[in-house]
Amino acid sequence: MAFSALGRSYVVPYAVWDDPRRDAARTGRPRDAMHRVEPLGTGHCIAETDLTAAPSRAAAPPPTTGSG
Repeated sequence: MAFSALGRSYVVPYAVWDDPRRDAARTGRPRDAMHRVEPLGTGHCIAETDLTAAPSRAAAPPPTTGSG
């Protein structure tokens, strides 16, 4: 599982339904909830990421420089 920076809290909204025809209608609430708290975040867990909402979440982070 991919891993992001640790924070003080882990927030994950879930929605469950059984009719695939309702996908478009049902994904709005969890996406809206995450957009509201996103400014408070330090990262995200790729296994819990809705890549169709924000494909940039799958992008590799910029390389870091370290004193070696």
